[in-house]
Amino acid sequence: NSTTFGFDYQHVDGSAWTEAKVDGAKSYYVNDKKSDEIAGYADLRQTLWKIFTLDAALRYDHHSHAGNEWIPQVGISLSPMENSVLKATVSKGFRNPTLRELYMFKPANENLKAERMMNYELSWRQNMNKFNYGANLFYIAADNLIQTEMTNGKPLNVNTGTLYNWGMELTTAYMVN
Repeated sequence: NSTTFGFDYQHVDGSAWTEAKVDGAKSYYVNDKKSDEIAGYADLRQTLWKIFTLDAALRYDHHSHAGNEWIPQVGISLSPMENSVLKATVSKGFRNPTLRELYMFKPANENLKAERMMNYELSWRQNMNKFNYGANLFYIAADNLIQTEMTNGKPLNVNTGTLYNWGMELTTAYMVN
C-alpha cells in the first residue's frame, strides 16, 4: 500500500510592455495582472495478492480566475501471467487559461473557462525476454478547449465546443544486444 497526500501552490504575476527608444515611454500590454492556484491531492495505491493493483486519486484545485475543480482518477491493473499487465483507467484532466490567453495581445479574452477532458484507457503489455509488445485503446471527451478564432475580423481566444477523440496505439520493442 502507498498513500500520498500533498498540495501545491503557483503564483504568477507581472506586466508586459514595449518601451520607445526615443523617449523611453512605456506602452503596456498588461499591467500588474496575477493569478494564483492552490491545490490539494490524495493518491492511494493498494496491491492485492501480487496480481491486482488498485489506484485512486483525487485533486481539488482552486484558481483565482477559473474557480474550483475536482479532478478524480481511478485505475486497476491485473498481472494474470508473468511479465504481462492489463490496465484500465478513467481520469479527468483540465488546464486553466494562462495570463497570456486571458490578458495579452489582441486575442486576449478575460472570459475564458478552464479546459476539461475525460480520458478512458484500456491497455495490455507483454514482456518476453528481448521482445516487448503492447496495445492501448483510448477514448477522450473534451470541452472548453482554448483556441484563437477570427471574431468580427479580429483574433480572439475562445472556448470551443466538445471534442471527441478515440483510437488505438500499438507498441513493440526488441533489444538487439
